[in-house]
Amino acid sequence: MKNGIKIALGLGGIAAVIGLFKLFAPKAKQPAPPPAGLGSLYGVVTDKTTSKPIPGVLVVADSASTQTDNIGYYEITNLTPGDYSVVFSKNGYNPVTC
Repeated sequence: MKNGIKIALGLGGIAAVIGLFKLFAPKAKQPAPPPAGLGSLYGVVTDKTTSKPIPGVLVVADSASTQTDNIGYYEITNLTPGDYSVVFSKNGYNPVTC
């Protein structure tokens, strides 16, 4: 199993370091603005060692989910404000929970 996944999350430009995983606003495309009162979670998932994008990563934010595309990009839209547990997983990698 690989050591882990480096996660780049779109968090309104807020930068933070959580454990070994760096969270930052991605350079990838940004989704259209959500309807008033809702939010989006988006970003790029890359291999922690090689920094290459990882396609096919399952991204789950409570009951909402998606998979990364061929450039590691994911987007979950129309989320209600609140706290979410986000899990990133793919065969061959250790899952990551934020």
